[in-house]
Amino acid sequence: ISSISIQSVVVFAESNMPTCVENGSLVMGNLMNAAHALGVDSCWIHRAREVFASEEGQALKAEWRTSRV
Repeated sequence: ISSISIQSVVVFAESNMPTCVENGSLVMGNLMNAAHALGVDSCWIHRAREVFASEEGQALKAEWRTSRV
């Protein structure tokens, strides 16, 4: 029996840049290619706009900004 570890990666792009969607998409594509090269399954779930527009999402973004390493 193997253990399964579910991890999440959230990519934010600078929304004031005219190419923010393209930049974020390229980052996600490269992350997924790297995962595949390592034999790791990945799935792109495009829900950030809806999730992070909410009050709870805004709070998470604020919390994550203050906890950057």
